[in-house]
Formats: sequence, structure tokens, C-alpha cells
Amino acid sequence: EKVPCASVIIPKEGEPTIVTLWLDVTELKKQTFLNNVQGYVAPPVDFIFAKVAKTLKEQGLDRGNLAIEKDWVHVSLFDELRKALPEAKFPEASETLLFTWIDELRMNRSPEEVKLSRKACEITDAGMKAAIDAIKPGVKEIEIAAEAEHEIVRRGSSAWISNHPIIVASGTRKFITHPFVGESLIQKNDVVVIDLGAVYEGYHSDLCRTIIVGNPEESVKNAFDTILKAQTECINSIAPEVKVATIDEIARRALGEYSKYL
Repeated sequence: EKVPCASVIIPKEGEPTIVTLWLDVTELKKQTFLNNVQGYVAPPVDFIFAKVAKTLKEQGLDRGNLAIEKDWVHVSLFDELRKALPEAKFPEASETLLFTWIDELRMNRSPEEVKLSRKACEITDAGMKAAIDAIKPGVKEIEIAAEAEHEIVRRGSSAWISNHPIIVASGTRKFITHPFVGESLIQKNDVVVIDLGAVYEGYHSDLCRTIIVGNPEESVKNAFDTILKAQTECINSIAPEVKVATIDEIARRALGEYSKYL
């Protein structure tokens, strides 16, 4: 998580291999439990896909089935691997999109992983408090985001927080799904949406809150009461063996007419 420009080769049997920029080899060996870390020279001398292909050939993995983790592999890398490994069997596009075993594996967390996740959440809570404390009429959205980011990083969040770009949206901008932080000034009686997260030792957290600067309109009060009721019902329904889809259905029923906005 702290070293970009890296790929991990996980064979069916044997130890995984990390392929990374040669400058990062020493640091990655310190950060992980893996001993096999291969370096490549930066373009145009070398490219990561070329090193990955070469490593697969050296390990005798260039003729078997190669599954790709779709959320992190660029299309250009995927295409180059196909060209460099003509005898390998790659999944079809539909199979690649449905390839979710890594996500399923990560759903079961060890006690240490739960501890790290909780720490990430604690950092996020502190960042949200800093953002809320900074809100007042006349303050820019970007100034609020800066306060939150400073607090998050100060408490140990990785600098790799581009995974969670901070959202501070006021006025009509709050209706945009993922607005960038802007120069807009907070107004009296404004409704401000804040969304932010932290990354701690590779474990992520995410939090969204809606803040009212002053006195809310009646329609805002009604929406708040409905959302709070839905949230409470969802929390009370969470239990072992209960499917996430079931909780989603409970939320939509509780939201009533507001569910159309989901």
C-alpha cells in the first residue's frame, strides 16, 4: 500500500513474488514477510509488465492459467502480458470481471487486522471532528478539507490518501455525487456534506457526515428523521449470518419515498 508501481505474483503453490521499481526493493523487503522481491528499471529502459512476464517464465508459470486482479491492473498491462505470454491462458473478459476470490478471502479478518481497521476508523473520526470544528459561514470548502487532512496525516494515516480524496460540498454542490473540494464559501443555514477516510498500515476507513450550519428547513428535518430511523433499523438488524442484501432491503423500506435517491 505504501509502495506504488508494484505487482504481486501469487502461484498456486510456493511463495509469492513482488515485482517493483528497483529503488523500492530494499524497503519492500523490510515491509513484507516475502523474501522474493524483484526489481525493474523505470521506463523507457524497462517496464513492469516485461519484468512480470520474465519472472513468470523463470518460475515456469507462463503456460498455465493466469488470473488477473481486475481492480488494480491497467488494461495496457493486461494487453502487454497477453502479448508477452502467448502460451498462457488468460480468463475471458466476463471471467475477469467476476474474479472475486481475493475480495472473498479478505472478508475474514484476523484479530490483528480488526485492530488495524479500528485504528483507521479512529483516525477518520478525528479528521471528521477537525472538519466539523472548522465549519462556519465565510470559510472555504478547501480550508475545511485542509484541516481534516492535516489531522488525519498527523495521527498516522498514510500519505497515500488519494484513495480517499476529501469531499466538502456545500450549497447546490452537495447534490453532486463525488464533487472535488472547491473555493465555495460556507453560507449561513447551509447544508454541508463531508466525506473522508484514512489509510493505516494498508487498512482503509471511510466516513460521511452532513452538517447544518444554523437552522435547518423543515424538509431537511424530515429527511434527517427518516434517515436516522432507517439507520437505526439497519444497525439493529446486523447479526451473524445476516446478508448485506437483507440489510439493504431494510434500509430501502425504512426510507420510503427517499429510497429513490439511493
